[in-house]
Amino acid sequence: MRSGRNGRRRRRMAWFWRWTALAGGALMAVCVLAVLYVRNADAEYRQGERRAIELAQSQAGLAEADQVVFYTWDESLWIVIGKNQEGTPIIVWERESGVESMPMAEGHTEEEILERFRRDKPEARLVRVLPGWFNGMPVWEIRYMPVPGTKEHALDFYSFRTGQHLKTYTLLGE
Repeated sequence: MRSGRNGRRRRRMAWFWRWTALAGGALMAVCVLAVLYVRNADAEYRQGERRAIELAQSQAGLAEADQVVFYTWDESLWIVIGKNQEGTPIIVWERESGVESMPMAEGHTEEEILERFRRDKPEARLVRVLPGWFNGMPVWEIRYMPVPGTKEHALDFYSFRTGQHLKTYTLLGE
């Protein structure tokens, strides 16, 4: 009688381990598929990023890229920040109409624009800062929450060359 009970128990345990292995394999397959999906979804952006760096190297003398941004407002463009062959920091705007570049020293740095922004709007909570293109000129775009704790956001545009505040847009929250 005892051997019958032990046999059933062994069969149940074997059944349990088979299903556990099958569930573990299925979970592993789902994880692998998720990773492949994310890599594939990101591939087009990464390819565009690589092309932007190559274009900045061939047309603007970029030697080293530190930051690459895909920007959309009036138009969509790639912006590459890095250093040229001499080690001078430069910024490159790659528009459909052509490539424009300049040494960062000829414009205002992100830090300078942020300093001015914080002085003008000390209560605002910063969300992000991006180089951009607005009304036919290079700019810094600052997204922020004018009143922290609310869902309202705002965008300020500052001229890259002069540092002058150009425009504010308020984006109403839900």
